[in-house]
Amino acid sequence: MRNQLAVHVLNKDMLYLMRSYQATLPRPEILASTVKLLEHTSQLVEIFCTQNQTVSSMDNPKFEKLRNIINFFNTWEETVDKSVMLVNSKNLITRETREDINSSLMGFISLCEIMLKNGNSINPGYMNSDLVKKFVRPTKRNCIDIIISEIFWLIHHKKTGTCHCHYNSVR
Repeated sequence: MRNQLAVHVLNKDMLYLMRSYQATLPRPEILASTVKLLEHTSQLVEIFCTQNQTVSSMDNPKFEKLRNIINFFNTWEETVDKSVMLVNSKNLITRETREDINSSLMGFISLCEIMLKNGNSINPGYMNSDLVKKFVRPTKRNCIDIIISEIFWLIHHKKTGTCHCHYNSVR
């Protein structure tokens, strides 16, 4: 049940709604970091919650998306860490959650590198951390489950004005 709520709150439909709402604001930049976060979480939902799309090659564009998502979370953390104006506890998901996201995504990519070179195909929609743990390294939870509570916390505090999440693109 909780995963399904996250799927609905963090998917491309929510991204579309947030962008539409942002366009109506007199200061649309106040939602820029939330939109940036949803751009990445919606890709996670698309990759891991679509159960009829198999991956059979490391050339699949999903892997580039996953690497970009890892980079987004790492860059976000680095930006906040370097800032003198931002407090980590109010502007980042927890360290444990960031580590879980990294290990889950990197573990999934590593699992695919192992399995796909043997001619197998993998369906990300049926993945969970138990499969990754078996072949690669320990992770605690399903990738979507990992970010649910932290993302909800950030979005709630962003709406109430107590969180000032910032993401500066390095591109």
